[in-house]
Amino acid sequence: MGFADISIRELAEDCQLSVEKIQELCRSLGIAVRDGDTYLALEDVKRILLTVRELPAVESR
Repeated sequence: MGFADISIRELAEDCQLSVEKIQELCRSLGIAVRDGDTYLALEDVKRILLTVRELPAVESR
């Protein structure tokens, strides 16, 4: 499993979501995280991005 060169904090910024929201998504997807500076596996980033795309616009803010 390769690692993406992106932390939860950076992913949250790119997706215009809070760090807490990304951490919540990680927990719901069964992805273990410590904090906002945790780097993610490439496969996990893909799963998170696909989930974010499916969020209603109101919920993603």
